[in-house]
Amino acid sequence: MWDLFSFRADKVQQGAKTYRWRQPDHVPVLNEIYHRYRELGIAMPYTFEDFRHDLALELVQELPPEERLRGLPSEERLRGMSPEDILGGLDDAERARLKELLERKDLHH
Repeated sequence: MWDLFSFRADKVQQGAKTYRWRQPDHVPVLNEIYHRYRELGIAMPYTFEDFRHDLALELVQELPPEERLRGLPSEERLRGMSPEDILGGLDDAERARLKELLERKDLHH
């Protein structure tokens, strides 16, 4: 298997011919690693976990924002945002409604 990632054309060809894929669920990932190493010359040590992480980041970028955020609690969605950023996404009516809710909450404390 290591011949596949050796960066020597003769070894890569030999490895591709002789290696038997034993775990079918890893074949697509290993094939992708193989192609990326050949095309980009990614230096070792690039771990399987590194690859999965990088691939997940690539794939998530293809999703629309609604799908990226699906399942995240509101606290997670707002993490790292300033109050100005949060309020900047509201129109005047929404800001007024929020202000009213906050004022009511203050009256009850």
